[in-house]
Order: sequence, then structure tokens, then C-alpha cells
Amino acid sequence: MKVVDRFGTRQAFGPALLGFVLTLTSLTACGSSSPPAVADSVDASTYVVVIGRFVPPPSPDPEVLTIVYVSGSGATEMSLEDQVNVIDGFAATHEVRFVDDFAAALDHDAPGSPPKDQGVLIGVGRISRDAPHTVRVEVYVDTDRLEAQLVTVAYQAGAWVVESVEPVEPEVLVGDE
Repeated sequence: MKVVDRFGTRQAFGPALLGFVLTLTSLTACGSSSPPAVADSVDASTYVVVIGRFVPPPSPDPEVLTIVYVSGSGATEMSLEDQVNVIDGFAATHEVRFVDDFAAALDHDAPGSPPKDQGVLIGVGRISRDAPHTVRVEVYVDTDRLEAQLVTVAYQAGAWVVESVEPVEPEVLVGDE
């Protein structure tokens, strides 16, 4: 189809429009069948912010990374992909090691049963999917130094932030250690 514009110039408008529509249709059809990601949905970046609140300061020696053991507590549902993203989120300053059983991270032969390799053990629960986004976090340094917090995170200005931290009684990382 030929079209004449307001200046009397003939233009091949039809084939170009048809090509554009077909290309647009193809691109939309090739997309994922899953719904688009929601910016404020809980994901690995949310866990990075929560865990980041409790990791010890990085080692002053950039060649030595501080060891952080992370153990799921309660009904934690962190996928392997999310675990890798959390590890990557701290790679420059900390060596994050996920453990299925928190007792495996402890040096039972040392007084107070501290985490192995002079590390810290952080137990992280499941972050609630609906607002307010809360999660229980327990930090274990040794049998005498264990604290628990209820953390609330919020999605603000395009990023997850810790909104509040409330002390609670430890429940998960306590035991017969």
C-alpha cells in the first residue's frame, strides 16, 4: 500500500508498518511464560540486606575474608540460586558458607563451641512475602554470645532497607552445644 503524506510525497508505509507489527508481536510472544518480576518481591537481594546487618566487619587484611556461616531456621525457602546470589553479594568482604545443620559449623572441641574458622553463625528464617516483611535472625558467636532479632525490611526508593530490629529470645540456635 502506498501512502501520500501531507507534502504530496509517496511513501511505502504499509510494508514498514506490517514489519513493525510482526516484529513487535514476535518479541512479545517470545517472552517468558512467567509473570514479570515485581521490583519489591522478596528475593536474594532482600536476604543480602538482612544478613548484611549482622555480619561482622570485614577483615582489615583484604587477603583474608571473614567467615560467615548461614543456616536456614524454621521454614526457610531459599533456593540454590538465591544462595549463590547471597554468596556473590558478600564475595568481596566475607566468605559465606551455607550449612544445612548449624551444629556442623561449630567447633565442638573449642571452649564455648564457637563457629569454625573464627567465623560467625547466622540463622535466618523465611522473610514474609507480604508486608510488613519480617524475619527472625539469630547470631551465634559462642554458647555465651547468642542473640536473636525480629527484623522488618521494606522496599524504599528502589532498594531493600532494614526498617527496624527488635530483640527477641533465641529459639533456633540454642541447644546442647
